[in-house]
Amino acid sequence: MYSNQIIQHQDRLLSFYGKHGSNNLAPEHADRVVNMIVAWKWHLRAADSIEIDNGVIPLIIGTVLSYFLFIFQLQAAEN
Repeated sequence: MYSNQIIQHQDRLLSFYGKHGSNNLAPEHADRVVNMIVAWKWHLRAADSIEIDNGVIPLIIGTVLSYFLFIFQLQAAEN
């Protein structure tokens, strides 16, 4: 099921870039691509126990960014 949707989305993007080229990406086309990616319901399963989907990725990025800022502030305080 998901593989057919992925192939359809890939075909749409390839046909768009074939017609318009990558330099002519209008904002409304970019919005359509972003909305399509955000609405795409995908998930990964880690050992059939933990489900990782597009809601977990921003949490991971936020956590990693917080730790980087904390470490940066510790190093700045030492100097």
